[in-house]
Amino acid sequence: MRTGEAIGFALTSIDACMRCLTFSPDGKYLAAGSHDTSVVGIWDLETLAPTPVVIDNQFSTRCIAFSPDMTRLVLAGWQRIRFWDPRGGRELSSTSLACDLDWVNSISFSPDGQFLASGSSDPVIRIWEATSELEPATEAP
Repeated sequence: MRTGEAIGFALTSIDACMRCLTFSPDGKYLAAGSHDTSVVGIWDLETLAPTPVVIDNQFSTRCIAFSPDMTRLVLAGWQRIRFWDPRGGRELSSTSLACDLDWVNSISFSPDGQFLASGSSDPVIRIWEATSELEPATEAP
């Protein structure tokens, strides 16, 4: 896309305002989280079709990230981070974050998948060990 023009297709299927998007590390999938519904959709970019996996996240999704090995899809929103299986659509774990003031606004895995960084409405970036229990690893001053 050198010109900035659309490349000729649009992905549709979730009837909602898209809040966040992320490509899978292998570039084969695109996941989208919605603001006004709890649905997260995953599209196969080779066929341009939605995958059979539709995740009911039970809250508005503010940010989303694939783990580097693609075994986990992390969804975050109101004081919560959830780990999902992107292929099967089942929840792997859910962690309430009492330390975050309200919305988790951004989230990212480390390249090796061992850590997860989160940013929220307070002025703190939190780094977590990316396990099912999300233990704090470091807190920035």
